[in-house]
Amino acid sequence: MSRRDLFGPRLTVSLPARLAPFRWTMGATGGLVTASVLTSATGFVFWWIAARQYPPAAVGLAGAAVSAMLLLSQISVFGLGTALAGVLHREPRAASLAATAMMATGLVGLLLGLTFGVLAPLVSSELRPIIVTPLALAIFVAGVGVTALTAVLDQVLVSMSRQLLQLARNVIFGFGRLPILVLAAALIARDGMAIYSAWFLGTVVSLGVIVALVHNGRLTGGVRPLVWSRLREMASDALAHHVVNLSRSASVWLLPLLVTVTLSREANAGFYVAFLMSNLILLVGKEATFTLYIAGARAPEGLWRQVRFTIGLTAGTAILGTLALTVAGRPLLSVFGESYAASAYPTVAILALSALPVLVKDHWIAIHRIRGSVSKAAVVGVVTMIMEFAAAALGAVWAGLEGFAIARLAALLLQAAFMAPMLVGSMARPAEAASAASVGSVDRGEEDQR
Repeated sequence: MSRRDLFGPRLTVSLPARLAPFRWTMGATGGLVTASVLTSATGFVFWWIAARQYPPAAVGLAGAAVSAMLLLSQISVFGLGTALAGVLHREPRAASLAATAMMATGLVGLLLGLTFGVLAPLVSSELRPIIVTPLALAIFVAGVGVTALTAVLDQVLVSMSRQLLQLARNVIFGFGRLPILVLAAALIARDGMAIYSAWFLGTVVSLGVIVALVHNGRLTGGVRPLVWSRLREMASDALAHHVVNLSRSASVWLLPLLVTVTLSREANAGFYVAFLMSNLILLVGKEATFTLYIAGARAPEGLWRQVRFTIGLTAGTAILGTLALTVAGRPLLSVFGESYAASAYPTVAILALSALPVLVKDHWIAIHRIRGSVSKAAVVGVVTMIMEFAAAALGAVWAGLEGFAIARLAALLLQAAFMAPMLVGSMARPAEAASAASVGSVDRGEEDQR
């Protein structure tokens, strides 16, 4: 028997043909990851500059303020970005619907930012500098609103196959905030809100440039009038996605705030830098599971194949990233200063290891979205979010920053153990399952005849 006969048609299938089912997933994931890597890399430089030019207390306050801004912006989005990503391709007035959603999230962001800015200092005196002046409060409030709007804009651009515009916005934001930070250190008081202001202005500049490009490219011709009635029709579906999104990300963005409140601003300075490093490992998993959701919603019959691909891709990335930060975590932290390395290692390695159970959770969420069981995912997500948050707080009381990271990892591993069986089942080939069911039916039939 020849080699060709032995292996059959497998030898005639080229690599491009094997990768064809994943072409859209790879392209969309690659674009999103590129944008995220550039944003994260410039973020690394941003916080390095801040650590070199500002005292640790100012860096800790700015990290807490940015985390609060990101959390509040996620709440303000109300799941609309996720809901739009799955329907915009078939909407007759896609531009109007997208513009309506962005306006709604921006207004909600302003309201939530104002509420947090006024009430947060009453909870912890460490956060009082956020409202130390009316200008500081106004910048924080505007930052939440603008960030919420741009979060929806990014997902809209991807769902409408405008990844280059989404990439351009992130590039402008990432690089634009760096010179602003340097100028802020030279012209403004070296405090936490000066750092935060540089972050906010970078976002505003990126949004302004993209709005100009979209307008000049005649992509806004169908924006008017706004379609509030269509947005109301999407409310229940968006709410379900919203709860799931918060269950995935709220506890993550609360971690720096929790460190600030339970430990100190100085402790959060080292933790926040370590947290940024570990989040780089999660980029591929986050973007791959988002594209998995879109691809699976459009072609659910090929879900098993897409899940196998994204699991392999994200698990490999997480393992390599964890090994890298375990070995190089201390030298990387020392770039920011020896105090950062002393306070946040081995915490950075523990945070990196947490990426593995998180990617299991990300796939579990994506599969539930595709199957239409978002409500179930929302209930489980809220429970697991509370468990993770409580475990981290208890860990901080028990053993400081390292206890914080270890307790959080334990909570995430328990969640992954619960979610893994459904994930494994989703990777089963439908033909094999149908064949097994058919064989079982035949066997039962023969037993009946006997």
